[in-house]
Amino acid sequence: MSSTPFIWMPERPDAAWAWLDDTGQHGWAVTREDKQGLATRLGPTANIVIPGQWVRIFAHDLPKMRSSDRLSAAGFSVEDDLAAPVAGQHVILGKGEDKRIGVIAENKMEAVWTDVSAANIVPLAIYADFDILRGEKAVEVMDRTIQPGPTGYTTDNRDVKEVHPVALAELVDISSALNFGQGAYASRRTLSLADGPWLRIAAMLVVTALAWLTWQGVQARGVSAQAEALRNEMNTMYTQATGEPAPANLAATVTRAARSGQVGERDFLSLSRALFEGLSTTDEVVIDTLRYDSRRNEISLRLIYSDFETAGQIETTFRERGERFVSGAVREQGGALLGEAVFSSGGES
Repeated sequence: MSSTPFIWMPERPDAAWAWLDDTGQHGWAVTREDKQGLATRLGPTANIVIPGQWVRIFAHDLPKMRSSDRLSAAGFSVEDDLAAPVAGQHVILGKGEDKRIGVIAENKMEAVWTDVSAANIVPLAIYADFDILRGEKAVEVMDRTIQPGPTGYTTDNRDVKEVHPVALAELVDISSALNFGQGAYASRRTLSLADGPWLRIAAMLVVTALAWLTWQGVQARGVSAQAEALRNEMNTMYTQATGEPAPANLAATVTRAARSGQVGERDFLSLSRALFEGLSTTDEVVIDTLRYDSRRNEISLRLIYSDFETAGQIETTFRERGERFVSGAVREQGGALLGEAVFSSGGES
């Protein structure tokens, strides 16, 4: 099972969440206070498992084309199967050899982001319950019956007596599951900043501003949910760093601090802005971790790529901008394509 904890979402929004971590610890978050306390117990990120009743998955045989064009073609190709316009639906494609199209209503994804963000947790990935389970027999868990597998399905079962998903831990395999956390609902966070809470807050401000203003090809409502999650964490970090409640306009406070020298981070802010502006030219990459080296004035990243060719394409983009982006080898890990990179403002030497 993944080292990232899991949160299993119920079909009814007011019902309990089930949680499970890689140590075998597990439990229920029943009340609002329970749910808001999960970030302390589990950490800031989690894999979110959503009810399979919300999801439809179709096979496809689309030709190779630009990712954005392919996604549009995928949407049109399933309209007849949906018996409804694709507008208002969140459509995703499987990676690599996974020739599946996943569809879920945008309002369901919005609800997931809103609920999880309110608990100060950012979804690292979002999976349908049946797609992460392996086995031939149907299983009963929470308020539903699940037929496992990539072409499985989930049905309502009000007679299930809140069986905890920990009973299914041995069946969980996310390596080939469709991640619905793509596009507008992708996880974009800045983590592991080395120079303390002020610098990390400044980094989040850059991410939030660019999520609102410059990230291309995403839908505004999904970006809003991501920005809200970042704002919640910024407020928490500000209180932890200063012992005071976060001001109404945290952005202005941090900006004033940077200008006064309290955050020696103007170099970081300008560098990270250039980084995100360059990355905004593609929707084929997601930032997993980010670290700033103030001595070298460079940013080290770990990225999640959509394919092996994207790293080279991004290098070319930054080279044409007169900036230096050096990517390492891209590797497959846990069903994702990961790679490290270093970004600095100077061109190639």
